[in-house]
Amino acid sequence: MNPAVEAATSAAGDDVEERTRAGVKAFIGTISTDPRFVRLKLQELSGHAGEEVRRFRQRAFSRYAQLLVDFGPHDSVKARGLDPNALAIGVLAAIEALIHSWVAGDLEVDLDGLIDHAVVIVAGTADRLTTS
Repeated sequence: MNPAVEAATSAAGDDVEERTRAGVKAFIGTISTDPRFVRLKLQELSGHAGEEVRRFRQRAFSRYAQLLVDFGPHDSVKARGLDPNALAIGVLAAIEALIHSWVAGDLEVDLDGLIDHAVVIVAGTADRLTTS
């Protein structure tokens, strides 16, 4: 896991929106510091990366999914007969698609707008799981 993301989400406390905001901001901050990382990320997302990069991406994706699972509303998820890992993967895939579109220039929002969209995805899912 990205140490900056882990530190940011831990420092943000227990509020879903604040944790999401802090985590996405830290992740974007990390990838935007090195243009090579952005290119690699775009390659990963477009499916043009080699096997080693694909495995690295899968390990990282699993760690980020676990971060969501660890924080998520376990009782509500299980009571609905849902798999927390599947939900985490879906949420991450949505956020990853946002980031990909943003990095590629297809999403016309600034960094705060990108983060706002990611927060809605995570918080909306969490809210849906905690309400009937």
